Amino acid sequence: MGRTEDIVQRYYEAFRRGDIDGVLEGWDPDGLLIPLGRRRQYRGHDELRRYLETDIEEAPEFDFRIYAILDQGNLALTFGRYSVQEGEAVIDKGVFCISEVVDQKLVSWEAFENIGEALRTFRQRLSASPSD
Repeated sequence: MGRTEDIVQRYYEAFRRGDIDGVLEGWDPDGLLIPLGRRRQYRGHDELRRYLETDIEEAPEFDFRIYAILDQGNLALTFGRYSVQEGEAVIDKGVFCISEVVDQKLVSWEAFENIGEALRTFRQRLSASPSD
């Protein structure tokens, strides 16, 4: 059994390689992705594939990178950065994601731009989650 941190890292690496099938391998068939910008949510492999193949290219955010993953039980809090074009400049901004793993598969991944909101949501989900 892999730790939540290891599972999140494994499928993030597949994402960075552009290995869509590798990403989907790590997702529950009914998993939920709420990407940065919250333009829409993606549920299940077909919608997630659409996001990874086309919708992600239309988003203003790009070059998503993870720097740290902290896990507690089946939840992980990820700290990263992304880039966005603002006028003539490319600006790096923080991104904070909450992931949940059940039976070695990602069942949710939600991105936040505000660390305070991410931490509050993480604490709420930890308190609602059964202890390991």
